[in-house]
Amino acid sequence: MIAIEVLLLLAASVIIIVGLTAVARPIAQAYSERLKMNYKEIGTDQENLLKSRVSSLEEEIREIKRQMIEMQEVSKFTDKLLEKKQDKSV
Repeated sequence: MIAIEVLLLLAASVIIIVGLTAVARPIAQAYSERLKMNYKEIGTDQENLLKSRVSSLEEEIREIKRQMIEMQEVSKFTDKLLEKKQDKSV
């Protein structure tokens, strides 16, 4: 008796899973097609604009790195001067 109940439960589970798959698959395909269409709408003008923005951001990052290096050098120089001044005063 228990074996029949288990088999019926297993069969019901398989039917539910197959049914959900049959319903969900077309929905997922439609959604993926919609996403593909949205990305195809990006034209060359928008693509060029994005590329130029990325390149300008990269240039700004390079400039910030350069400024940070200069600030580190100035800081090291200042530290050395302070150390020399403290050594002379001691």
